[in-house]
Amino acid sequence: MTQKYWCLGWMVLASAVVTVSDADSALAQTTTLDTLSLLDLPGVYVVVEPFEPAAESDGLFRDSLRQSMENKLVDAGIRLLNQQDWQMTLGNPLLLLKLNLVRPSRFFYLYNIELELQQLVVLARDSTIPVFTTTWQAGDIVGTVRAANLPSLRLQVLIATDHFISALAAANRLRRSPSMLDPRRSSGLRGRF
Repeated sequence: MTQKYWCLGWMVLASAVVTVSDADSALAQTTTLDTLSLLDLPGVYVVVEPFEPAAESDGLFRDSLRQSMENKLVDAGIRLLNQQDWQMTLGNPLLLLKLNLVRPSRFFYLYNIELELQQLVVLARDSTIPVFTTTWQAGDIVGTVRAANLPSLRLQVLIATDHFISALAAANRLRRSPSMLDPRRSSGLRGRF
């Protein structure tokens, strides 16, 4: 009987490891279209959506998160756009942070961090119809944090920002390899263009 539970425990552990490693690889990968949408990106306008008002009393501030993201982007050589430049830039590239917070008790928060690049694109079937849409996104970061440690979410936001910086660098490496830029060469895209 003990051996049965021991084997069952190993099977559960092995499937958990496989699930976690699959999830990590899914987060680390971007699709070809995601990468292509980053080519020739002239810069980004950074926006942090409003989040749970109680978070400020626990030390987490929107402006501070935005400033941390902007510093990281500038350090990586990415041009920041102010609102006026953003409105005049082709595609209106907007790096949007959505921090969803729920405080089920006074002791901790549940959080979901989403970072996405939104751009103005046109429909393939009718180029006169512009659509503002997400063209790249980091995988969601989900977890819990004690209310006293809420400012530590800044680190998670910077990790998502690093994913964006890495994806942009990968797109720039593709630029040096023109054969990689033809989306029809990707087996998953044949017949779509």
